[in-house]
Amino acid sequence: MQYKIKNAEALWPKLVEPFKFDEVQNRSVKTSRDDKEGSYELNLIVTSKEAGEIAKKMKEAYAEKAAATPNWPTGGQAWSPKSVDDLFKKDDSGAYIVKCVQKTYCDPQTKPKQFNLDGTKCAEDYELTTGSKVHCMVSFFCWKFGQKTGVTIQPKAVMVVEHVEREESNPFKDEMTPGAAKAAKEEANPFAAELAGGAGDNSLGIDDEIPF
Repeated sequence: MQYKIKNAEALWPKLVEPFKFDEVQNRSVKTSRDDKEGSYELNLIVTSKEAGEIAKKMKEAYAEKAAATPNWPTGGQAWSPKSVDDLFKKDDSGAYIVKCVQKTYCDPQTKPKQFNLDGTKCAEDYELTTGSKVHCMVSFFCWKFGQKTGVTIQPKAVMVVEHVEREESNPFKDEMTPGAAKAAKEEANPFAAELAGGAGDNSLGIDDEIPF
């Protein structure tokens, strides 16, 4: 089952190359696209209404899988969330953070596709940034391991609605005069007004191959 999450905010995206956890370095490191331990990651910040819709679709996908699979586990370790809060964490604003993970399965073709708002494909090395607004096509992968079951949200394709430039760290941010940080950010993009007026318009004709 697939579902389109629209107008979400990207958080800590890792879509250019897969990552895996390195126990020696105690952190995530880049790996090859055919490494079975590698995975692409994207967190999406969504409204409570959208989080509820995603949770509903997850339950529908899980029910279909359980009904179609003989001897599907139903015991205490089976996936059975009671509420949206059991599935997703909240950020400081009260919005929900939806974690999406796509394993490589040793196949370079599992890399999530990325598109511009006009339907053209993003460059192969395009780096989505935190804070960017996106639409995301996801798939719900229902799994079982022994008597434990669950649902993983896999990012299949992303459309960049509004790209946010990566900000360099400013060690004197707290010392800046009131309003200076906002003014500096607005000055950095001379087309901010034009983007604000049309970045969210998705009425363009898009090729049928594009999943949006």
